[in-house]
Amino acid sequence: MTNTPPATPRDHGRSGLPIGTDGVHAVDAVVDVIDVEPGGPLARFQHEVGDLWWSLGGHCTPLDESELARWLDRLDRHLEGHAAEARSITLANDLRALVAGWAHFDREERAVLCGAIIYLVTIDDAVPDGTPPGDGLDDDDRVVSAAVRVLLRRAP
Repeated sequence: MTNTPPATPRDHGRSGLPIGTDGVHAVDAVVDVIDVEPGGPLARFQHEVGDLWWSLGGHCTPLDESELARWLDRLDRHLEGHAAEARSITLANDLRALVAGWAHFDREERAVLCGAIIYLVTIDDAVPDGTPPGDGLDDDDRVVSAAVRVLLRRAP
């Protein structure tokens, strides 16, 4: 595992991710990432998201339940800023539905889910959320859809 500190000093939670002044949008650090097992959930997720992996992979870490709850709270606050975006709400609801399976997920599956949640909360990701109406969510949609496919279609 590697842990690379963020470029700018900020307040950090237990997961090592910076907390912005608004408590939501400062997600620019690389956190502890677990090794990707060939053919495992993270490898399938990496394959599914393709070129977005460079922006997403650092967020794929299996958080504990209290940290997950904190990120879900940040997701709720993030949605308040996207109230007019029905698409954001749909993506968040897809992730919340996946959280129901948390107790049954292994370490890599939890890392996939956490990565997708953190990516959705991140405004300045591969395609910033403020990019022409709706276009900034295309990458978020790809990430959430990939997480859904990986977590609901488990390998035999």
